[in-house]
Amino acid sequence: SSHFGSSSVFPGVAPSVKSCASETLATMAPKGRFEFIRAKPASVQLLEKQLTSSDPEVRKVGVDSIPRIQAPVEPLTDCTAAQLEHQNWFVRRSAAGATAISIQSRDAADPSVRQVAGPRLVHKDAEVRRCAAQALVGVVEIANAPDAPASIPPLVADTAAKEVAMRLKEDDPRIRQNAVEALGRMGEAARAHMKAMAALLADEDISVRNAVVKACTTLGVVAAEAAEQVADHLSHEDDAVRRSANLAVIALSEHSGEETAKVVAKQLEWSNVVVKRWILLTMVELGPLSAPHGKILASMLEDEDGGIRATAIRALVAASPGVAQSSLKWVFRRMEHTNRDVRRAAVDAMRALAPLCPTYAQAIGKSLHEEDGPKQGENINRQRIDVLTILGGAGSNAEPYLEEIATELEDKDWGVRRAAVEALEDLGEVAAPAARYVARRLLHHEPDVRRSAAEALGRMGVHCGAYAQRVEELAETEEDEDVKLTCERAVDMLNQAGAFATSEPPSPWSPMSR
Repeated sequence: SSHFGSSSVFPGVAPSVKSCASETLATMAPKGRFEFIRAKPASVQLLEKQLTSSDPEVRKVGVDSIPRIQAPVEPLTDCTAAQLEHQNWFVRRSAAGATAISIQSRDAADPSVRQVAGPRLVHKDAEVRRCAAQALVGVVEIANAPDAPASIPPLVADTAAKEVAMRLKEDDPRIRQNAVEALGRMGEAARAHMKAMAALLADEDISVRNAVVKACTTLGVVAAEAAEQVADHLSHEDDAVRRSANLAVIALSEHSGEETAKVVAKQLEWSNVVVKRWILLTMVELGPLSAPHGKILASMLEDEDGGIRATAIRALVAASPGVAQSSLKWVFRRMEHTNRDVRRAAVDAMRALAPLCPTYAQAIGKSLHEEDGPKQGENINRQRIDVLTILGGAGSNAEPYLEEIATELEDKDWGVRRAAVEALEDLGEVAAPAARYVARRLLHHEPDVRRSAAEALGRMGVHCGAYAQRVEELAETEEDEDVKLTCERAVDMLNQAGAFATSEPPSPWSPMSR
């Protein structure tokens, strides 16, 4: 009522009349209307003009002036709140910066977070929500900056993150997405809310799930706080959720690989075939990071589902060569499993890993050097066939065992001889030095050995080098019809491969042929 007593309102009126008029107006006005009127400081009026200016430099000057002017809390927060809802987008964005830097103004930190930015995270206008989120991200950045003023309250960054995290359970998916994206830019302040964010990998809205995946990258090692919760979603019943979880795991592995691979491998305890396949495929993508978990990957070779066994082999290959130390013993043991399918899976795994991990080739090659124990028998023959099958895929790692492979052409069992022939063929160029060992068997007294040697040289093609001529000569002089027929087929294969274009072979009595 004191405002009506001034001469500017009632000029030239007697004091008694002015007093009466003031009392009358105060009685007629709604209760409390005049007592809440506050004068707006000149500094805030100027700030408002600056924030609404069309000149970006003027708006920047206004934002930067807030810590210096130290305006009263209520007028300052009223100003920034109003501009966050301004009709012009550039004003709203400037207001976001103003709200963030207001935490450097005396007593304005908590109101700026809780009363200005926080409530507008659920505003009906999407742009207002984004600006409010940007304001809270700015609060965290300013509060956690190395040169942050001592006047900033110590827990304001945590308060800002908490305000955002409260919106993770809103019904509107766009609000949840905005909250996740904001937390994804808050760094260490988001650590306490990582598990709540990871839970949104099961959100029905793909945009929310994608925001969580992106946050797993942008937050770096902070996101590893929820690695276990992320991995748990690999076993979700919804295929779309599992895909999002897979992407989140790969994102985590970029900065927290060891921890991520550990929690993923733990998920293999599930019995569901679909879930196990998803987890194994994820471990394939993790590649060398899965190397320490060779034992559990090897255990998947015993799974009754053929697809799981095949995927487990892929995971072992992807984890090589480091996986050899943690898996060799366990894969090797399963070569003696009572189940034929398991044995086959183990052999396939050994063959796939032999060219990548020298220790695999060495472990399997040792058995060809063993001279103790029986040389015949169904189990012994099967074991030798498996060894030759593995060495046939070992590439250059099989070089130390080429002579032993050629020696197996003399075995009494047809299956072993056949495995030796196929191994020499599969080794390709690597087997070229073994051609002289094979050629010696062309003069063996046993027809079956000569047949195996001739076929082996034929299948080696150009890699048998000058020894191709020996096969052609044997075809002309051989008396055994089966051996002669095999030599003729070998000559045809060598002709097709162009093997006879090589130089003449050395004399049978030369040192090279001995």
